[in-house]
Amino acid sequence: MHALLLATTSCWCSMKSSLTKRRIQRGFTLIEIAIVLLIVTILLGYSVALFPIQQELKQYRKLDRDMDDIVDHLIGFAQVNGRLPCPDTDGNINGLGAGDINGQEDTDDVVNNVDTLGAPPPDPDGIIDSCKGFYGFLPAGTLGLTGNIDSLGRLLDPWGQPYRYHVSTVNADSDTNADTFAGFDLVSPNGISEEGLSNVTPNLVVCDDSDNSTAADTTCAGVSAADIVTNAAVVVISTGKDIGQFASNIQNENRDDFDDGTNDLVYTFSTRSDVSGAEYDDGVRWISPNVLYSKMIEAGQLP
Repeated sequence: MHALLLATTSCWCSMKSSLTKRRIQRGFTLIEIAIVLLIVTILLGYSVALFPIQQELKQYRKLDRDMDDIVDHLIGFAQVNGRLPCPDTDGNINGLGAGDINGQEDTDDVVNNVDTLGAPPPDPDGIIDSCKGFYGFLPAGTLGLTGNIDSLGRLLDPWGQPYRYHVSTVNADSDTNADTFAGFDLVSPNGISEEGLSNVTPNLVVCDDSDNSTAADTTCAGVSAADIVTNAAVVVISTGKDIGQFASNIQNENRDDFDDGTNDLVYTFSTRSDVSGAEYDDGVRWISPNVLYSKMIEAGQLP
């Protein structure tokens, strides 16, 4: 009896092993393969749909890094040179010859940097008094910036458009003695220290909106908007993912100064929007005088 049980058990185990092997060797059914393919298709569909969003987020992260780097280089330039750089421009605000777009700042030596009894002679003295234009492209070569540089020496944003740059035209002329400083305060060497910190108040303005992007605006009230900053020394602009193709007022305000010149001091900074007529995806960064002056004091350039 015992031998019979052992034989039966051995036979059952052999049958079970054979069945298991047959199951393993059977492979996937068509239904199982179809289910797997459906899952893979769904996952691929999600990946394809999310790719543009992931790419856009990557570009904006790159934009933030670029802007941080640009601000650091601008402040570093001021710490070394005692002034901010001029834009790279082919503008000509002084009537003495336009600059070239080549990645280098375009300075101007219009008059003697030091007045004589309040009346500077009209001859240049080799000291920077002004800029060819106060709005234009970022002088990437002057600042030593690297990255995506085009054939004209312009630093390009993640969408392949050049960064734009505006420096304030503040000119205090607060010194009333015989050696009055004649240069534009932020771009002429030691101009800020000559005038005195309390007297140099930059005048670039950043607002939260705009209802008028075609006028030479100087205040947020002029575009029916609220103030964000009223005394920026520098503003840097990227036209964003739409590269300026959508003509909403709030977004066009950031490009208007390049049409109207130095009389237009207003920029806008807002949340990103794809709403028709209110599109906004620009990158805007500015430097306040508090930050600029404190960094220059650290470097011994001020007071």
